[in-house]
Amino acid sequence: MIEVNNTVVCNNNKPLPGNDVAPPLTVGDRYPIKEIFICGCGKRHFNVGLPLTYNHVRCVDCQENLPTTNHWAHPSRFELIQED
Repeated sequence: MIEVNNTVVCNNNKPLPGNDVAPPLTVGDRYPIKEIFICGCGKRHFNVGLPLTYNHVRCVDCQENLPTTNHWAHPSRFELIQED
């Protein structure tokens, strides 16, 4: 399970189903998990240090507006990097 202070690699920077926009991630780049927000439907959203460039970000699953402190990214966009 991905936790705060883990490093992840982006595997998807396309809009998720039902969305027109996606966070400004680069496939193959590594990102630090700085914070995790759990929305009302239980989905974990990751702060990987991206500035918020939209008025709001919503959970694609339950449509809850997420905090406007940064651009939250859906967990399906990442894979955990296993540290040796």
